[in-house]
Amino acid sequence: MNLLTPLQSLSVDLSLTNVLQIALSALLAGLYYLMYRAQKKQTEIQETQSQIMEWQTQLMAAEHQPELVTEGKIDAEENTVSVTLSNIGEGRARELGIVCYTFYKDKRGYWMPFSMEVLDFVIGPVKTPLNRITRTTKVDVAGESMPVNIGSHPDPSPLENGLEAKEEKIRFKGELKQEIKSRSPSMTVDFTGSVDQMIQEWDVDEIGFDLYVTYTDIVGQEHSTHISSCKDVRVENGMVLSDALDQGEDIDQPLLNLVPDSAKTKVEKYFDEATSA
Repeated sequence: MNLLTPLQSLSVDLSLTNVLQIALSALLAGLYYLMYRAQKKQTEIQETQSQIMEWQTQLMAAEHQPELVTEGKIDAEENTVSVTLSNIGEGRARELGIVCYTFYKDKRGYWMPFSMEVLDFVIGPVKTPLNRITRTTKVDVAGESMPVNIGSHPDPSPLENGLEAKEEKIRFKGELKQEIKSRSPSMTVDFTGSVDQMIQEWDVDEIGFDLYVTYTDIVGQEHSTHISSCKDVRVENGMVLSDALDQGEDIDQPLLNLVPDSAKTKVEKYFDEATSA
């Protein structure tokens, strides 16, 4: 009868332990691999779902895209703009706003925006809300004329600063604002205040400006529509927007198109950033 010596028994135990360790390591490696595959598959599924949702969002935005157009002439009372807008698109336009980009003529006769930083002094646009103008009429009540509001939309709760799809000829108004940036803290001023700063800081005597309406679609993406441009406005201290519109020359294209090519890239980048801010 063969009996294992203590040394042989220890050797067998070590061999068995090594086999068990190797088997356990292989099992753990297999489990980690399966977990990795499962996690990778889950990540791929999530990425696919996100892509599908993005496609659905883009499709929904394309199918419900608003498109605003102006009806008639742009009016102003002092520094408040009045504009008639129609939504000829398929979706609701929300958060209507108005922005104004001002320009000056440089020594070469080119139109350049005040929004380009020169000598640490910048005049840039501020997006301000456009709100519906409530139409009113007068009726005789007990012998007296009383103003009565007439809703501009059949819905009893119309969008105050938006347009439904296919909603036509709605009057909006909003006050133009500009931001003055210099070495001191920036400040927001009305059109008159910006003109005064142009004269004081730049010694200009002639300006032009572009007006844009901004709005967001159903998915929150912002759009802008050019509504008016005016050039050759002879400025003076205290000038209001209504006087500038009456005095200047209306042009069909934005003054941005008249900026020289050498500066257009920088200007367009600034315009994109300002419109989406």
